[in-house]
Amino acid sequence: MKEFQEEILAIDRVTRVTAGGRQLRFRVSLVIGDKKGRVGLGIGKAGEVQGAIEKALRDARKNLIKFPIKNGTIAHSVTVKYKSSMIFLHPAHPGTGIIAGGAARKVFAVSGVRDVIAKQHGSSNNISNARVTLKAVQALKPMDMIKDFSSSEDEKAAPKKEEKKSAPAKKTSTKKAAPKKSAPKKTEAKQVDDLTKVEGIGPKVTEIFKENGIQTFADLAKKTPEELKEILTPHGGRYAGMTTDTWPKQAVLAAEGKWDELKKWQDELNGGK
Repeated sequence: MKEFQEEILAIDRVTRVTAGGRQLRFRVSLVIGDKKGRVGLGIGKAGEVQGAIEKALRDARKNLIKFPIKNGTIAHSVTVKYKSSMIFLHPAHPGTGIIAGGAARKVFAVSGVRDVIAKQHGSSNNISNARVTLKAVQALKPMDMIKDFSSSEDEKAAPKKEEKKSAPAKKTSTKKAAPKKSAPKKTEAKQVDDLTKVEGIGPKVTEIFKENGIQTFADLAKKTPEELKEILTPHGGRYAGMTTDTWPKQAVLAAEGKWDELKKWQDELNGGK
Protein backbone atom coordinates (compact mmCIF):
# COMPACT_ATOMS: atom_id res chain seq x y z
CA MET A 1 0.00 0.00 0.00
CA LYS A 2 1.23 3.46 -0.86
CA GLU A 3 1.56 6.03 1.91
CA PHE A 4 0.06 8.72 -0.33
CA GLN A 5 -2.51 8.63 -3.06
CA GLU A 6 -1.89 10.98 -5.97
CA GLU A 7 -4.18 12.75 -8.44
CA ILE A 8 -2.70 14.45 -11.52
CA LEU A 9 -4.13 17.91 -12.14
CA ALA A 10 -2.58 18.56 -15.56
CA ILE A 11 0.26 17.54 -17.92
CA ASP A 12 1.39 20.44 -20.09
CA ARG A 13 4.01 20.82 -22.82
CA VAL A 14 6.20 23.84 -22.20
CA THR A 15 8.97 25.26 -24.34
CA ARG A 16 11.91 27.44 -23.37
CA VAL A 17 13.63 29.48 -26.08
CA THR A 18 17.43 29.51 -25.78
CA ALA A 19 20.37 30.43 -28.04
CA GLY A 20 20.45 26.89 -29.35
CA GLY A 21 16.75 26.86 -30.19
CA ARG A 22 13.57 25.79 -28.43
CA GLN A 23 13.75 23.22 -25.64
CA LEU A 24 10.58 21.12 -25.29
CA ARG A 25 9.73 19.78 -21.82
CA PHE A 26 6.71 18.48 -19.88
CA ARG A 27 5.24 20.07 -16.74
CA VAL A 28 3.19 17.89 -14.38
CA SER A 29 1.07 19.30 -11.53
CA LEU A 30 -0.48 16.88 -9.03
CA VAL A 31 -1.83 16.60 -5.47
CA ILE A 32 -1.15 13.82 -2.98
CA GLY A 33 -2.92 12.86 0.24
CA ASP A 34 -3.05 10.15 2.90
CA LYS A 35 -6.88 10.17 3.37
CA LYS A 36 -6.35 11.45 6.95
CA GLY A 37 -6.26 15.20 6.41
CA ARG A 38 -2.74 15.55 4.94
CA VAL A 39 -2.45 16.93 1.39
CA GLY A 40 0.27 18.51 -0.74
CA LEU A 41 0.66 20.17 -4.12
CA GLY A 42 3.69 19.50 -6.32
CA ILE A 43 4.95 20.66 -9.73
CA GLY A 44 7.72 18.97 -11.76
CA LYS A 45 9.33 19.57 -15.17
CA ALA A 46 11.37 17.10 -17.22
CA GLY A 47 12.05 15.99 -20.77
CA GLU A 48 9.83 12.94 -20.22
CA VAL A 49 6.44 12.66 -18.54
CA GLN A 50 7.54 9.98 -16.07
CA GLY A 51 10.47 12.06 -14.90
CA ALA A 52 8.22 15.08 -14.44
CA ILE A 53 5.80 12.99 -12.34
CA GLU A 54 8.63 11.84 -10.04
CA LYS A 55 9.82 15.43 -9.55
CA ALA A 56 6.24 16.57 -8.80
CA LEU A 57 5.84 13.81 -6.19
CA ARG A 58 9.05 14.87 -4.43
CA ASP A 59 7.91 18.50 -4.49
CA ALA A 60 4.48 17.59 -3.09
CA ARG A 61 6.04 15.71 -0.12
CA LYS A 62 7.93 18.88 0.80
CA ASN A 63 4.74 20.98 0.83
CA LEU A 64 2.39 18.81 2.91
CA ILE A 65 -0.24 20.50 5.06
CA LYS A 66 -2.70 19.04 7.58
CA PHE A 67 -6.25 20.17 8.38
CA PRO A 68 -8.98 18.83 10.73
CA ILE A 69 -11.65 16.39 9.53
CA LYS A 70 -14.52 15.13 11.69
CA ASN A 71 -17.27 12.75 10.59
CA GLY A 72 -16.00 12.99 7.03
CA THR A 73 -16.57 16.74 6.62
CA ILE A 74 -15.04 20.10 7.53
CA ALA A 75 -15.82 22.05 10.68
CA HIS A 76 -17.38 25.25 9.34
CA SER A 77 -17.87 27.43 6.28
CA VAL A 78 -14.93 29.40 4.92
CA THR A 79 -14.25 31.72 1.97
CA VAL A 80 -10.69 32.38 0.72
CA LYS A 81 -9.26 34.37 -2.20
CA TYR A 82 -5.87 33.72 -3.80
CA LYS A 83 -4.79 35.86 -6.77
CA SER A 84 -7.72 35.69 -9.23
CA SER A 85 -9.22 32.50 -7.71
CA MET A 86 -11.82 32.39 -4.94
CA ILE A 87 -13.47 29.40 -3.26
CA PHE A 88 -16.29 28.91 -0.78
CA LEU A 89 -16.41 25.72 1.33
CA HIS A 90 -19.38 24.55 3.39
CA PRO A 91 -19.80 21.42 5.59
CA ALA A 92 -22.35 18.80 4.52
CA HIS A 93 -24.40 16.01 6.09
CA PRO A 94 -23.24 12.39 5.80
CA GLY A 95 -24.09 10.96 2.38
CA THR A 96 -23.90 14.26 0.52
CA GLY A 97 -20.61 13.45 -1.19
CA ILE A 98 -18.03 15.82 -2.68
CA ILE A 99 -19.96 18.53 -4.50
CA ALA A 100 -17.04 20.30 -6.18
CA GLY A 101 -15.31 20.44 -9.52
CA GLY A 102 -11.89 20.79 -11.08
CA ALA A 103 -8.86 20.95 -8.84
CA ALA A 104 -10.91 21.25 -5.62
CA ARG A 105 -12.56 17.88 -6.20
CA LYS A 106 -9.20 16.15 -6.63
CA VAL A 107 -7.81 17.79 -3.47
CA PHE A 108 -10.74 16.52 -1.38
CA ALA A 109 -10.59 13.08 -3.01
CA VAL A 110 -7.07 12.42 -1.69
CA SER A 111 -7.49 14.25 1.65
CA GLY A 112 -10.16 12.01 3.21
CA VAL A 113 -13.12 14.42 3.10
CA ARG A 114 -16.26 12.50 2.09
CA ASP A 115 -18.96 15.19 2.36
CA VAL A 116 -18.41 18.84 1.41
CA ILE A 117 -19.93 21.58 -0.74
CA ALA A 118 -17.52 23.82 -2.67
CA LYS A 119 -18.03 26.65 -5.16
CA GLN A 120 -15.17 28.13 -7.19
CA HIS A 121 -15.05 31.55 -8.86
CA GLY A 122 -12.53 33.38 -10.97
CA SER A 123 -9.58 31.70 -12.65
CA SER A 124 -9.74 28.42 -14.57
CA ASN A 125 -6.05 27.66 -13.91
CA ASN A 126 -5.70 24.27 -12.18
CA ILE A 127 -2.65 25.26 -10.15
CA SER A 128 -4.25 28.48 -8.84
CA ASN A 129 -7.47 26.65 -7.98
CA ALA A 130 -5.56 23.92 -6.13
CA ARG A 131 -3.59 26.49 -4.14
CA VAL A 132 -6.70 28.45 -3.14
CA THR A 133 -8.30 25.18 -1.98
CA LEU A 134 -5.27 24.37 0.17
CA LYS A 135 -5.33 27.87 1.67
CA ALA A 136 -9.03 27.42 2.47
CA VAL A 137 -8.54 24.16 4.38
CA GLN A 138 -5.57 25.69 6.21
CA ALA A 139 -7.92 28.41 7.51
CA LEU A 140 -10.16 25.85 9.28
CA LYS A 141 -10.31 25.77 13.08
CA PRO A 142 -8.36 23.12 15.03
CA MET A 143 -9.89 19.81 16.11
CA ASP A 144 -10.66 20.76 19.73
CA MET A 145 -12.92 23.61 18.54
CA ILE A 146 -14.98 21.40 16.17
CA LYS A 147 -18.49 20.32 17.19
CA ASP A 148 -20.16 17.15 16.00
CA PHE A 149 -21.91 18.30 12.83
CA SER A 150 -24.36 15.41 12.67
CA SER A 151 -25.61 15.51 16.29
CA SER A 152 -25.35 19.22 17.16
CA GLU A 153 -28.88 20.03 15.94
CA ASP A 154 -30.49 17.20 17.97
CA GLU A 155 -28.69 18.21 21.19
CA LYS A 156 -29.85 21.83 20.91
CA ALA A 157 -33.49 20.91 20.30
CA ALA A 158 -33.91 18.49 23.26
CA PRO A 159 -33.48 20.75 26.34
CA LYS A 160 -35.64 23.57 24.91
CA LYS A 161 -38.79 21.40 24.80
CA GLU A 162 -38.49 20.42 28.48
CA GLU A 163 -38.12 24.03 29.66
CA LYS A 164 -41.22 25.22 27.82
CA LYS A 165 -43.42 22.54 29.42
CA SER A 166 -42.38 23.18 33.03
CA ALA A 167 -42.34 27.01 32.97
CA PRO A 168 -46.04 27.96 32.52
CA ALA A 169 -47.34 25.74 35.37
CA LYS A 170 -45.43 27.71 38.04
CA LYS A 171 -46.16 31.19 36.66
CA THR A 172 -49.97 30.88 36.53
CA SER A 173 -50.38 30.00 40.22
CA THR A 174 -48.42 33.01 41.56
CA LYS A 175 -49.91 35.73 39.34
CA LYS A 176 -53.64 35.06 40.04
CA ALA A 177 -53.48 35.18 43.87
CA ALA A 178 -52.04 38.70 44.37
CA PRO A 179 -54.58 41.18 42.84
CA LYS A 180 -57.76 39.76 44.52
CA LYS A 181 -56.70 40.70 48.07
CA SER A 182 -55.50 44.27 47.43
CA ALA A 183 -58.35 45.52 45.15
CA PRO A 184 -61.23 46.22 47.67
CA LYS A 185 -59.07 48.17 50.18
CA LYS A 186 -58.17 50.94 47.70
CA THR A 187 -61.79 51.76 46.75
CA GLU A 188 -62.91 52.19 50.41
CA ALA A 189 -60.12 54.63 51.25
CA LYS A 190 -60.91 57.01 48.38
CA GLN A 191 -64.57 57.56 49.41
CA VAL A 192 -63.72 58.50 53.01
CA ASP A 193 -60.72 60.86 52.82
CA ASP A 194 -60.98 62.58 49.41
CA LEU A 195 -61.81 66.21 50.33
CA THR A 196 -62.05 67.17 46.66
CA LYS A 197 -65.55 65.62 46.70
CA VAL A 198 -66.69 68.90 48.25
CA GLU A 199 -67.64 71.61 45.73
CA GLY A 200 -64.96 74.32 45.53
CA ILE A 201 -62.07 72.37 47.11
CA GLY A 202 -59.29 71.53 44.65
CA PRO A 203 -56.06 69.53 45.09
CA LYS A 204 -54.04 72.58 46.17
CA VAL A 205 -56.57 73.60 48.88
CA THR A 206 -56.67 69.96 50.04
CA GLU A 207 -52.89 70.03 50.60
CA ILE A 208 -53.17 73.28 52.61
CA PHE A 209 -55.93 71.78 54.78
CA LYS A 210 -53.96 68.58 55.45
CA GLU A 211 -50.93 70.62 56.52
CA ASN A 212 -53.18 72.25 59.15
CA GLY A 213 -54.61 68.98 60.49
CA ILE A 214 -57.79 68.74 58.36
CA GLN A 215 -57.55 65.16 57.08
CA THR A 216 -61.18 63.98 56.70
CA PHE A 217 -64.69 65.32 56.12
CA ALA A 218 -65.30 65.17 59.90
CA ASP A 219 -62.32 67.48 60.54
CA LEU A 220 -63.60 69.91 57.93
CA ALA A 221 -67.15 69.92 59.43
CA LYS A 222 -65.80 71.10 62.80
CA LYS A 223 -64.23 74.25 61.31
CA THR A 224 -66.07 77.56 60.92
CA PRO A 225 -65.78 79.77 57.81
CA GLU A 226 -63.68 82.26 59.82
CA GLU A 227 -61.18 79.55 60.84
CA LEU A 228 -60.89 78.33 57.24
CA LYS A 229 -60.21 81.89 56.01
CA GLU A 230 -57.41 82.25 58.57
CA ILE A 231 -55.82 79.04 57.19
CA LEU A 232 -56.02 80.19 53.55
CA THR A 233 -55.18 83.93 53.93
CA PRO A 234 -51.36 83.45 54.50
CA HIS A 235 -51.14 81.74 51.06
CA GLY A 236 -52.39 84.94 49.36
CA GLY A 237 -53.84 85.37 45.89
CA ARG A 238 -57.14 83.73 45.13
CA TYR A 239 -56.95 81.56 48.26
CA ALA A 240 -57.43 84.65 50.53
CA GLY A 241 -60.70 85.66 48.85
CA MET A 242 -62.40 82.25 48.78
CA THR A 243 -65.98 81.99 50.09
CA THR A 244 -65.86 79.18 52.62
CA ASP A 245 -69.45 79.35 53.96
CA THR A 246 -70.67 76.20 52.19
CA TRP A 247 -67.66 73.93 52.91
CA PRO A 248 -68.61 72.95 56.50
CA LYS A 249 -72.22 72.20 55.41
CA GLN A 250 -71.02 69.92 52.61
CA ALA A 251 -68.51 68.25 54.92
CA VAL A 252 -71.29 67.31 57.38
CA LEU A 253 -73.26 65.55 54.60
CA ALA A 254 -70.12 63.76 53.33
CA ALA A 255 -69.11 62.63 56.82
CA GLU A 256 -72.57 61.15 57.40
CA GLY A 257 -72.49 59.42 53.98
CA LYS A 258 -75.49 61.36 52.61
CA TRP A 259 -74.12 61.48 49.05
CA ASP A 260 -77.51 62.07 47.36
CA GLU A 261 -78.21 65.18 49.43
CA LEU A 262 -74.64 66.38 48.86
CA LYS A 263 -75.13 66.06 45.09
CA LYS A 264 -78.34 68.16 45.24
CA TRP A 265 -76.53 70.81 47.27
CA GLN A 266 -73.67 70.95 44.78
CA ASP A 267 -76.12 71.20 41.86
CA GLU A 268 -77.68 74.26 43.51
CA LEU A 269 -74.22 75.81 43.92
CA ASN A 270 -73.57 75.25 40.19
CA GLY A 271 -76.78 77.05 39.24
CA GLY A 272 -78.91 73.97 38.63
CA LYS A 273 -76.54 72.32 36.09
